[in-house]
Amino acid sequence: MRAARFNRRMINACLRANAQYEPLRPGQLHCAIIGAGATGVELAAELHKSMRDLASYNLDHIDFDMYIKIDLIEAAPRILPALPESLATATADALRKLGVNIRTGTRVTEVRAGEVVLGSGEIVPAELIVWAAGIKAPDFLRDLAGAVARLGLADEAVNYKLLSNAVAALPLDGRREFLLTLAKSGVVSARFAAAASAATEALESSKADSPEAMRARLYLAASRLFSDAYDAAIVDLKTLSASKLDRADAGLLAAARRVAVELRVAPDVGVVNAQDPAALSAADKDKPSEPALTIAQAEAALQRTSSLAPPQTGGSP
Repeated sequence: MRAARFNRRMINACLRANAQYEPLRPGQLHCAIIGAGATGVELAAELHKSMRDLASYNLDHIDFDMYIKIDLIEAAPRILPALPESLATATADALRKLGVNIRTGTRVTEVRAGEVVLGSGEIVPAELIVWAAGIKAPDFLRDLAGAVARLGLADEAVNYKLLSNAVAALPLDGRREFLLTLAKSGVVSARFAAAASAATEALESSKADSPEAMRARLYLAASRLFSDAYDAAIVDLKTLSASKLDRADAGLLAAARRVAVELRVAPDVGVVNAQDPAALSAADKDKPSEPALTIAQAEAALQRTSSLAPPQTGGSP
C-alpha cells in the first residue's frame, strides 16, 4: 500500500512538472531517501529507473538528467553497514554512476514539508521524502542504557564519548530515548556525571517545551544537585511542572525537590564523583548540614523514586 502510494506521488510529481510553464522550483523532482540499508539502496536504484521510464511517455518538457536528483542519506560511515565493506563499496560506485548523491556520516535531525534538515544545519530541499532508517531503537537498547548507567560504564568522560559516538547512527528519536533512559538511570543510580552528559545531549536535540525537553531538564537538574551547578539546578527544579511529566518522573521531581531542601551547600564535585565518603574532609564530617550527611540521604531519596509516584488508577496522568 505504501509503495503504491509513493509510486502515485512520483508519477503525479513528474506530470505536474511536465505540464507547468514556469521554471521548476528548488527541490522539485528531488527525492531524499533517509537510510542506506538494503531498503534505502534498493529504493534509490528503483526510483532512478522508474523516473526515467516515465520520460519515455512523451514527458518531453522535462530534462530528467538535469532536474531529477536523488539524495541517499546515511548516518553510518558507509551504505549497507550490515553487509561486507567490499559489497557496499561496489554498490556505492554503481549508485553514483546512476547519478545518486550519497551522503554518509550524515545525521538527519528533522524532516519538514519539502525539506530535510541535517545535523550540520544544511537543508536539503526535496519534493519526495522517504524514511527508510527505521522508526525507533530496539527495546533492548533501553535496557542497555539502564545497565550502562547502573554499572558505571559511562562515568568517565572518555567512555561516555565512545558510547555517544556508538549510538549516533540511530534514528533521532531512538537516540534521544536512549540518552533519556541513560540520564534517568544515572540519576537513580547516583551516576551523576553520566546522567548530566546524557541529559544535556538529549536536551540539545529536543524541541523547546516538548515532553522530551521536560524530561531532559528534570534529569539534568537532578544530576546537578550534586555538583557546582547546584544553584542552576535549584532554579530549574522550581520552574519544572509536574503536570508535564508522567507519574514516575513527577515522583522523581518531588524527590529531587525534597533532596534540594536538605542540600544547604553544594558538595565538592570531586568528592561526589569519587563516591567515597572517606574522601570527605574532617570538617565536612562534623557538619550535619553538609555533604557528610546529605549525600547518602539524597541518593537514598532518589533511589526510592518509584515508590513516591502515586499508584496508577487508569486514564491519563
